[in-house]
Amino acid sequence: MRFKFLFLIILCFLLTGCGKNIAIIEVNNNLSFEYGTDIYLHDLINITDGYIINDTLINYENIGPLTVNIDYIDIKKHKDSIKVDINLIDTTAPILNISSNIYTTLGNEVNICKSGFYGDNADRNLTCQVSGEYDINNLGIYNLKVEIIDDSNNVTSKNIKLHVVDEMNYSEPTIIEDNLEEMILKYKTDKTMIGIDVSTFQGDIDWQLVKNSGIEFAIIRIGYGHTNDGLILDNNAIKNLTEAKNVGLKIGGYFYSYATEIWEAEEQANFIVDNLKDFKFDLPIAFDYEDWSKFNTYNINFYDINRVAKRFMQILEDNGFKSMIYGSKYYLNTVWNIDEYPTWLAHYTYNTDYDKEYFLWQFTNTGIVPGINSYVDLDILYLE
Repeated sequence: MRFKFLFLIILCFLLTGCGKNIAIIEVNNNLSFEYGTDIYLHDLINITDGYIINDTLINYENIGPLTVNIDYIDIKKHKDSIKVDINLIDTTAPILNISSNIYTTLGNEVNICKSGFYGDNADRNLTCQVSGEYDINNLGIYNLKVEIIDDSNNVTSKNIKLHVVDEMNYSEPTIIEDNLEEMILKYKTDKTMIGIDVSTFQGDIDWQLVKNSGIEFAIIRIGYGHTNDGLILDNNAIKNLTEAKNVGLKIGGYFYSYATEIWEAEEQANFIVDNLKDFKFDLPIAFDYEDWSKFNTYNINFYDINRVAKRFMQILEDNGFKSMIYGSKYYLNTVWNIDEYPTWLAHYTYNTDYDKEYFLWQFTNTGIVPGINSYVDLDILYLE
C-alpha cells in the first residue's frame, strides 16, 4: 500500500507538475531606471504560464541599488517569489527658474539663490552657486552666473544681471478685464462648458445671478492649511457649495495644500472626506499646491511631491470622490508627473500652447461675472 501511494505521488509530479512551479521567469536585461520614473513590477520580469500578484508601482527613496521582491503565481496556482536587483540612476539636470534681471537697492544685501525656484527629480538638498563679482555698495549692473548642482553632478546654469540701484521703481500692472459675455462668445461650444473657481476672497456671491449670466459650473475652495498648524475650512465653502448646487450649477472643489509629506496628504484628504461626505460633487476635487517659493527649504524632491499629491487624490477616490491635479503650465511641464488623474491647467492666455492632456483650463484671473463683486477666475471644461 505504501509503495502504491509513493507511485501515485511520483506520477502526480511527472504528469501534472504537482508541487512544482511551472511558471517561466525571465528577468529583463536593462534594470537601470531614471530616478523619479514610475516603475512597475512587470517592468522587471517577463512571466510565462503565470502572473505577478499585485503588480504595483515600486516605492523607492534614494539613488543606487535596490532589491525588489516579486510574488507571483503559476497556472497551477502555485505561489512563489523572486528577488530582482535594480539600480536607480540620476542623469536629469535640476530645474532652475530665476529672472534674468534681479534688483537690489544700494547697500542692501541680496540672496541670489533665494531669488528663484529650483528643484530636482532626485536630490533633496541641491547646491546653489553664484559666480561673478558684484558690490552692493556701488551702483551698477553686474553679470553673474547661477548654477544648481545635484549629488550626481548634473548641473543647470543661467546667466543673470544684478542691478544695484538707488531706489526701486514700481509701476502698477495693466489689468485686462475679461467680460464673461465676450468669453462665452469666444469659448463656448457644444463640447465646452464655461465656469468659475471661487473662494472666500470673492465675498458673498449671488449664485442665481451667476447662473443666469451663463456660468455652468463652479470649482469651490474647500479649505487650506499646514497640517501642523491646523486645517481650515474656507469661510464660505459650505455656503458656496450649497447655493451653487441649489441653482443648478455643477460643482467641484479644490484644497490649497502645503503638504510635503505623505502623512500630511492623508490628513488633508481625510479632512475633506469628514467635512464634505454629505455633498454630491459633479466634478473632481483638486490638489492645489503652490508653495514653490519655499520648496528649496523643505528637503524634498519632485518624486516626493508627486507621491504626496497622488496619495491625497487616491484617498479621495477611495472615498467616492473624483480628484485632479491643479497647476500652472510651467509646473505641469517641469514638476508634476501625474497621468492617472485629470489635469486642471492654469495658463493666463487666450490661446494656450500647453501640449499635454487637460480637462479644465483656467485662462484668466480677471474675469467679470454678474453676481460677483470682484475679479474671478474663468475656466473652460472640455466635454470630450
